[in-house]
Amino acid sequence: MNLAKAKPRPTSTTVAGKGVSLLRVEKLDQHLLRYESATQALDVWCDLRGFQRREKTHAKRVDSKSASPPKTVHAALGLSDGEEIEYRQVQLMREGLVLSEAENWYRPNALTIKMKERLAQTNAPFGRVVQALQFTRRTLQSQILWCPPEPMPHFVLRHHAVLYKPDSTPFAFVIETYTHHLLLDRTR
Repeated sequence: MNLAKAKPRPTSTTVAGKGVSLLRVEKLDQHLLRYESATQALDVWCDLRGFQRREKTHAKRVDSKSASPPKTVHAALGLSDGEEIEYRQVQLMREGLVLSEAENWYRPNALTIKMKERLAQTNAPFGRVVQALQFTRRTLQSQILWCPPEPMPHFVLRHHAVLYKPDSTPFAFVIETYTHHLLLDRTR
C-alpha cells in the first residue's frame, strides 16, 4: 500500500470514539441486510453519507485466476459434478475509494447471453448486470471483522450470500468484504 495515498481511518483513539465507529459498522451491516443487491445498498448508503451523487458505485476487476469454488459454494448452489461455474472478483468503488471486495461464483447458464457478455467485458457490478432476473438474496453469514480497542482494520465487515432466481433456483454465491471507507460521513 502506498502510504502517501493512504486515507485516514474514520475512527477516534478514545473509547467513546471507537464505540461510535463500531456502531457505524453495525448500522452498515443492518443496512446491507435490507437489500437484495449489495450494489444498490452501497449506492443508497453513500448518497446518505455525502458521497458525490453524480458518481455511482462501479466495479474494478481484480486480476485473479479463476478460483475453484469452495465446498460451501458447491453445497449452497447445489452444483453437480462437472457443472460449469464462473468466477469474477471485483472491487466496488466510488470516488476512487474501495468500498468492498467481492468474489462471485455463478452459474453462467442461469444468465442471458447479454448478461454474460457484460460480466466478461465491462466493469459493471454483478448486481446491476443480473438485476433483470429479479433475484432475491439470502445472507448465510454476516461477520464484523473489527473489535475495539484494536485499531480499525481496512476490512470491517464480511457477508456470504446466495442469490436466487424467482423460481428459488440458486444461481450465485458471493463473498463481499466491506472496507472502513464506508464509515466516512461527508455530510458534516
